[in-house]
Amino acid sequence: MIWALLEVLAPVVLTAGLGFTWTRVGAGFDTDMVTRLVLWLGAPCLIFESLTRYDLPLLLLAEQAAAAIAVCALVGATAWALAWSAGWPLASFVPPVLFPNAGNLGLPLALFAFGDEALGLAVPYFAVTSMLQHTLGQRIAAGKGRGWRALLTPNVFAIGAAVLVVASDVTVPRFLGNTIALVGDLTIPLMLLALGVSLGSLQVRRLGTSLRIAVLRLVLGLAAGLAVAWLFGLEGTARSVLILLSAMPVAVFTYLFAARYGRDSDLVAGAVVLSTLISFATLPLLLWYLLP
Repeated sequence: MIWALLEVLAPVVLTAGLGFTWTRVGAGFDTDMVTRLVLWLGAPCLIFESLTRYDLPLLLLAEQAAAAIAVCALVGATAWALAWSAGWPLASFVPPVLFPNAGNLGLPLALFAFGDEALGLAVPYFAVTSMLQHTLGQRIAAGKGRGWRALLTPNVFAIGAAVLVVASDVTVPRFLGNTIALVGDLTIPLMLLALGVSLGSLQVRRLGTSLRIAVLRLVLGLAAGLAVAWLFGLEGTARSVLILLSAMPVAVFTYLFAARYGRDSDLVAGAVVLSTLISFATLPLLLWYLLP
């Protein structure tokens, strides 16, 4: 079991560590370019390829997406209630508690822990949380009237195209499928490198409040994942993937939106760093519980 955990965690930690070291030694890293490359090319190709490569029933993929929505609704409602009762600013508190790092960290962990088919099950979760983060999350951070343009991003079109291909039983030409797979393969290593760079550049200033947010993200996410998996009757890999992605640390994009719209970005930055460090320390226990 120790070696199995090491095989899962080592590639993730070491690759993120390369990004962390890269930025610490002062080497250049264009985070904006890498982010746009992942959002506009890598992630859509990964989504399309993962949903069409494996013979996963559409009903199962829809169930995973619905379960992801249920987890977000449960965590979001709890975070809003806590923030409202404590008098904390909703725009600064709710998004980092609500949105997990299902992309940079969740996808590679699902792949290394449960295999290629698990990536196909993880993609609906990633797609749902990504769309919610770039719509609802950005709307919370920015205020009314913003954020819904993310529904026109390539991720949405990739999901729609994949559903059409699977539903119509169309075979994607090999040359096109290989090209999409090649570009999609960029996504996971770039996400991990970008995660390491973010951890190396963000600073923890408001330790107490940032730690509170970090712990709430991890605890509420795990609890919601367990509850929804039980309510939906998920079993096997589908259950494990849902719980794993639900328990991921604070998404880096919540910091980017907080900085963009002036919403306590130092607080959110601290939550990103602390929740990720805590997650690295606790992931062996979670994987030990989830691995067959």
